Amino acid sequence: MTTPLLCLLLPALNRCGAYSDYVAPIPYVVRNRSSYNGKTLAVTGRVEKINQWRSRAGKYLSQAFFVCEGEDCIHVFLESPAPLRNGARVTVRGPYYSRYRNGRVLTQNEIEATEVLPAE
Repeated sequence: MTTPLLCLLLPALNRCGAYSDYVAPIPYVVRNRSSYNGKTLAVTGRVEKINQWRSRAGKYLSQAFFVCEGEDCIHVFLESPAPLRNGARVTVRGPYYSRYRNGRVLTQNEIEATEVLPAE
């Protein structure tokens, strides 16, 4: 069994795929969706079209937005909202799905974000 710490210290091990992210430019991911389907990605771009959902009590429940580079964008779903603004540069990490069905809703080209960090 390979531990994450061992993978950080010895990245040449072949059994560290479960602990590493695929870092790719957004245009490349959009054009090669099937090769990234189901893999954990880290992409960097600017935030556009933020959409937040609130409960009846006014508490924010979840958030969706697009992370874009040039004309190419990836839809991002975030379970717990982050303090974001349109135009901010961020790095988003999480599993990527070329097609994702949740009940009757089908989304394409989406990352279910586990982490959103400001990019500098």
